[in-house]
Amino acid sequence: MDKLIYILIATLFLSCAGTKSSDNGVLSYEERNRLFNYQKSLKALEILNDDIIKAVTTNSCSQEWEKKVKKLKESLYLSPDNKKSTIWYELGNCYLYIQDFKKALFYYELTESSGTKDTKIIASLYYNIGVSYFSVGQLELAKSYFELAKKKDDPKSLSYFQLGLIDLSNGDFRSSLRNLSTLSRRYPQSRLINYLLGVNYFYLRDIKSLRNKVLNRLDEKFFGKALLEVAIDTTSEQKRAKVKNDGVLDRLESEIIYFEKFRLSLLKEIEN
Repeated sequence: MDKLIYILIATLFLSCAGTKSSDNGVLSYEERNRLFNYQKSLKALEILNDDIIKAVTTNSCSQEWEKKVKKLKESLYLSPDNKKSTIWYELGNCYLYIQDFKKALFYYELTESSGTKDTKIIASLYYNIGVSYFSVGQLELAKSYFELAKKKDDPKSLSYFQLGLIDLSNGDFRSSLRNLSTLSRRYPQSRLINYLLGVNYFYLRDIKSLRNKVLNRLDEKFFGKALLEVAIDTTSEQKRAKVKNDGVLDRLESEIIYFEKFRLSLLKEIEN
């Protein structure tokens, strides 16, 4: 099976990531266009109305980016040295939001080197550095920072989410299950987390757990449930042929990456 690439939501529709950002806090036309397209892509995820999606996509710079950055940079000149780490951290978050990962890492590294003792900032900092490195393709480095965030007990436990996705992409389904199961205790109502647990059970061919531990928790209107039910059918030779002939997977096309990657993988399986 080919690797499933589950891009982090924070960089889900990455484009032009190497574009140089303006130092004066004013967005260029290209940056504005990139930001608009990114925000548009996030709206597609809002239909899930899922707690984990809300947690992952929260960013204090999502509104009035230029005013926020200008204010933060001006405050650097007025703040004492022991307060600068918080400002650097927030600036890093702002540049992460517009997908300028080089600038985001610059401010995160300043925060890290400041020696701040704020454990909440440190945990979130490690998580966001992980997001930045993942976005530029340095997966092992990203994973190491997510592990650091996990050890620091990052406030929203999002490191478990990203580690679960990386493990799923790498085919390490048991490790993915462990991380996502831990996360599900923090977000018990998250249908997306339950769905991703189901994807892991499917690849482990643990259909009993998929039925009893996942499908029973998902309502009939949830798109992911229909996809998992079709996945179960593909494990039966007779039903697999029916799935293929009826073209049911073609009708389950989705613009949400977590569904679409799994659907494409199932299509590949039934063709073999």
